[in-house]
Amino acid sequence: AWQETAFDTARFFGLLALLAGPSAAAQVPDVRDPVFFDNDALGEEWAKIESHQVVRRKASARFVPSLVNRENRDVTALLMESGYADRDYLEAYQWATEFLALFEADGGSPRALFVKGVSAFQLRLLEAGRETFTTLIADHPDYGERGAAFFWRAMIEIDIGNPDAAEADLAAMMADPDAAGSREDALFGWALSLERRGNLPRAKNYLDSLLAEFPDGRLAADGKLRSASIALRQGNARSAYSILGQVEPSTPSQREEYDLLNGETAFRLGEYPAAVESFRSLAENNP
Repeated sequence: AWQETAFDTARFFGLLALLAGPSAAAQVPDVRDPVFFDNDALGEEWAKIESHQVVRRKASARFVPSLVNRENRDVTALLMESGYADRDYLEAYQWATEFLALFEADGGSPRALFVKGVSAFQLRLLEAGRETFTTLIADHPDYGERGAAFFWRAMIEIDIGNPDAAEADLAAMMADPDAAGSREDALFGWALSLERRGNLPRAKNYLDSLLAEFPDGRLAADGKLRSASIALRQGNARSAYSILGQVEPSTPSQREEYDLLNGETAFRLGEYPAAVESFRSLAENNP
């Protein structure tokens, strides 16, 4: 439900043509006209025109600071979406912030708030993320990914240390009729909240259910990391090491958690070269 999205194909290639050709006539954007996205087109279409980094380099050359017109609006949204799809959360956060500053009343502002909030979470800008999702939930009650906004705000509340607020958001997510099919997220969210409360056996039960029901799900890697952490704290380093062997980190936060857990687990098992390698990776990736 919370996967990255992109422009529809026609809009996307229109923007690429815009980047290659002369500037179109300035046109004030219609605030009622939303940004259209197409999940299925994401990787396939962008792969046809080189890399996300190339797209951002070309698009950024067309961006004009403080200019409020349709071309600048679409370029700003493209830069935001390209960074988000490429998991360059600093770029996504900066361009989402820029979009909101220039086009606050635009139909694409709820999407920009969502991208900014998720990116803030990934960058550990927790207060900024919580404020962003609070604005999204309060100001845009009809936003299509409202359930996802509750979920991500719950994750932020857990990391800040507010499990009561997190569980209220998880309950709101499950009560949202548009959040149907979000059992994977709910299982993970409840597990995190119980873990933070110190109820490790119940948290592990939720994680076991998550990994049994969604072995290849979006949250499988995060679920395995949390399960390994719990096993380690329960004194079962061998089990933790086995679980970590199944994890392939794909985000900076996952890599940091993986290196830390893998290093500590290897150390406890007397696997000192592996422990040193993990801690070296942790230091190199988090200077």
